[in-house]
Amino acid sequence: YPGFYSLQVIANGNPSAGVTFYSPVWVDFNYSQSFPQMGTVSAPFSTLAQGTNAVASGGTIAIKAGHSPIAMKIAKPMTIIAVGGTATVGQ
Repeated sequence: YPGFYSLQVIANGNPSAGVTFYSPVWVDFNYSQSFPQMGTVSAPFSTLAQGTNAVASGGTIAIKAGHSPIAMKIAKPMTIIAVGGTATVGQ
């Protein structure tokens, strides 16, 4: 699920320093709305608006290849990446 996670490795009883990271929020414009939309890779949001509402400031949205005709303004810092091809937002 999208959110903050901490990763720590323990080898031979010696723990490493924890590293905190935010998992990406997934968006797939072709995802069926009849299934749950949780922002995960297997249950992505179907609109960029849902993704931008769910992502933490400075987080990442991963958009699966596709097209959304809906243009929108984004007001908080985030990284948006396309996965598996080109993702088009707007016209």
